[in-house]
Amino acid sequence: MLSQEESNKLVFGFNQTALTYEAKTVSVLFEEQVIKSPDSTAIVFGDKELSYRELNEKANQLAHYIRSKGMTSNSIVGLMVNRSLEMVIGILGILKAGAAYLPIDPSYPSERVAYMLNHSHTRLILTDRDNPDIKPTINCECINISLSETTVYAADC
Repeated sequence: MLSQEESNKLVFGFNQTALTYEAKTVSVLFEEQVIKSPDSTAIVFGDKELSYRELNEKANQLAHYIRSKGMTSNSIVGLMVNRSLEMVIGILGILKAGAAYLPIDPSYPSERVAYMLNHSHTRLILTDRDNPDIKPTINCECINISLSETTVYAADC
């Protein structure tokens, strides 16, 4: 029912959806937003809130600390925190450090956590607890990223 010209127009003419765009990472997009509105509220959780500038500073501090622990672009960092501001800081910090994060639900049984850590070869875990109940069979280090602390610090697994 369609002529060759009409068929080509429908299939090829209206289907020209190729766009050129600049691929950007989440970290770069976040940094751009920090520049646009540094004092605007970036995140609210309960009665706590952080501006883009504050969130960026905390994520950068954590990223530098993660890098100082030898984590690189091929590293996996465990993130075992409850939903909170610390979770967002942890995700951004890990991504800014160039590593990948492994989300671990704090309610998982210790055997499940150990299995995840062993099979992912995770050497660093970010947590919001002083003494998480983690008994992995591999050598790993736990970092408390609680906002109640002024700096991050290492705790024994």
